[in-house]
Formats: sequence, structure tokens, C-alpha cells
Amino acid sequence: MFKILIVDDEEIILNGIKLLIQKRLKLPFETDISIALSAAEALELAASQKPDLILTDIRMPEMDGFAFIEQLQARKIESDIVILTSHADFAYAKRAISFQVREFLLKPVDKKELEEILRSSYDRLQENRREEEQECLLQVKNLVLYGSEESQGLVDEAVLRKLFPYRYFTIVLVESETDRNDYTKLLEDEIACYYPVCRTFHLASAKHYVTVCNHDKFSVDIKPLKLSIRQIFLNNVFYCSVSISSDSWMELHSLYINAQLRIFYEKIKKENRVLADVSFMTY
Repeated sequence: MFKILIVDDEEIILNGIKLLIQKRLKLPFETDISIALSAAEALELAASQKPDLILTDIRMPEMDGFAFIEQLQARKIESDIVILTSHADFAYAKRAISFQVREFLLKPVDKKELEEILRSSYDRLQENRREEEQECLLQVKNLVLYGSEESQGLVDEAVLRKLFPYRYFTIVLVESETDRNDYTKLLEDEIACYYPVCRTFHLASAKHYVTVCNHDKFSVDIKPLKLSIRQIFLNNVFYCSVSISSDSWMELHSLYINAQLRIFYEKIKKENRVLADVSFMTY
């Protein structure tokens, strides 16, 4: 949902722009539109709703558009800003640059120009979100591997909660000499049949495929999960373990270590079985 806040002291303009967006524009995304007749009212709405885009008039009583933008920045409310004005004035444009305003929209508002601005702002928002998510996943990967307090401090918790919205975390670890580019995606898709949110990382140096699982139930039946993973690797030698679960993302490194220990003990048991078989045959 793309959230828009329109600010103007003229009610007819507010409702006109809102109806134009809702009824006449053919946008490939849904919009949620709020309106405010003053900058003071708009500040309250912006603080509570965190709009993606704000269309604001400049000439308003009590608090003008630039004072409003200053207040937004002081409160660290990050939104695309577009100025609504009936004055094609260079002085406005020059000052707007210092406020990092994206665009000017002259009154009366042109339908095509408004649509282009909304599409551009939406595309920019999506790209920013993708970059934030990739950065967050990189920090999660570092946290899984190293578990340092420094790594924890670099994780954006707001983005993390969007990527991993459920209460519990579990690590599914697969160790294999086989290295295929498509295994990461295959594993992630297969494990996603058992956990609602999965992110798989390939650690080539450790021969590990590490999947961070996020889920709302404390435990999952791991027997069918392991059988499913076996179908991916077929006759290739591999080890698979599932860590205990934790309700804290800060325990991801501990969960990774727990999964490694389970594989270590599985290898020892396998070696003992082989030794026992050899001893029996020798006897």
C-alpha cells in the first residue's frame, strides 16, 4: 500500500487531488490517501501514519510549507516531498533544493504530471526497500556467522521485522561437498514448505547451506523435512541438522553453532557404525 498525505489549506483542492488519484489515475499499485487542511494537522498525521509521499502547499497560514518540511526533517519523518504551488517562482525552486524536495506540481494539477510523480515516487520507494532488505540480510548473515555485538548493532530491526515477522527462529544446516548454484534456491523453496519464512545462504568455504527459518510455532516435525532435503541431494553425501528454536534473533549465531554440533555428533555416530561393521566383518 502506497501511503500519500496531501496538505493544503483549500479544501476544494485537497478533495480534488484525492479524487483525481482515486478515480482517474490508472496506477499499478494501491494507494492510501490522507488529507490535512493545515501543516499542524499534517504533522500529526505524518508522525502516526509515516506516509511514503507528501504533497504539500507552500502558502499556508500559521505554518507555511517550508516550515512544515523543516518540522518533518526535525522529527526524522522520511517521506518523498512534492511541492504544490500556483507560483512558478524560481525563489521557491531554489529554496526547495536545500530541503531535498523531489518535484514541483503546479496548480491546477495536471493528471499526467501527477501520475508520473506518483509512479516515480513508488518506484523509488520499492528500490530503496530492496536495498534496505539486502543490507539487512547481509547483516543477518554476518550475525549467523560471527554473532558479535557489532553485527547486532548494524541490523535494522524495523526492516528485520518485515523480513522475519514471526516469533521463533530456527537454523536448518546442510553440509555437502556438492556445490551447485541452484541448490540454494532449491533448499530455500523446499524448507519453505515447513517454515513460513526462509532465507538460505551458501557458505562455500564451510561447505554449508544455512537457512534462517522464522515461524510462529516453537517446533516443527523435522523427519519429513529431512526426507525432503534428501530428495534434493539424491545420492550425494550430505549431512542435515535442525537447531533448537529461539524467540530472539540475537541468538542466531548460537543456533548456527547448535546445528553444527548436531552434524558433528551425526558424523561421529556414522564413523562408529562404520567401525563396528568393519570389526564385525574382521571377526
